[in-house]
Amino acid sequence: MDETDYSYSRLSTFAYVCRQVEFHRRRQELTFGHHEVVAPLEPKLQDTWLARAIAKKWSIEDLRQALAGKALRDSGAEYWLERIIGTIDRAEREIGSIRLQEYGVGPVLRVVRRRLGRTLDKVKPSSGRES
Repeated sequence: MDETDYSYSRLSTFAYVCRQVEFHRRRQELTFGHHEVVAPLEPKLQDTWLARAIAKKWSIEDLRQALAGKALRDSGAEYWLERIIGTIDRAEREIGSIRLQEYGVGPVLRVVRRRLGRTLDKVKPSSGRES
């Protein structure tokens, strides 16, 4: 720790990732963060996800989102519907339903949220996301 300026926690993370992702599986085109994301996976899955990250030019966060089965920016309508729904949900949490009602937008947001949810159900692949 004295020689690197890294915390014990960060050095432990480095060691963990290096143990989990064998040297021959690491991709020079990707950052350490990409390898950190796939470290908990089985080796064959590490290969698969790292190859996808390279092919699709995913950021670390894109890789994390794809692994979680969430829509990515390049997923088209699904991504944008999820983003808008998330924004409405966050507004209700942070501003509060009662205050939104006072502003006169609460009922409108609820209708929009419900319709967006139905549309999202239609555009999502029925057999799960293609990753």
